[in-house]
Amino acid sequence: MAGKYGLYADNVLLKGSMIANGVNYSSGINTESEAMETNSNFPADRRGNILLWAGADGDSVEEIEAARFRVDTYGNLYAGSGYF
Repeated sequence: MAGKYGLYADNVLLKGSMIANGVNYSSGINTESEAMETNSNFPADRRGNILLWAGADGDSVEEIEAARFRVDTYGNLYAGSGYF
C-alpha cells in the first residue's frame, strides 16, 4: 500500500472525529460530538451521544442526529431501513 493516502498503524489511540464527506452524504466516528440520539423508541434515560453514523446530509449536530444509521453510547442502533 505504499504511496497510498491513509493512516496505517498496529495500535493507535484516536480522540476527536473521523468524518467522510461524500457528494450527497456524510459518515463518521466521533467521540466529542454533542449530537444525541433523539429517537423516542429508546427510553429517554437511555439515549446517549451518537458515536457512529452514516447517511447524514452533512456533519452538523442536527444532520448527525437525523442520519439514516446511528449508534449511540448506550449501544442503541437506529437504521432507517434494512433486513434484520
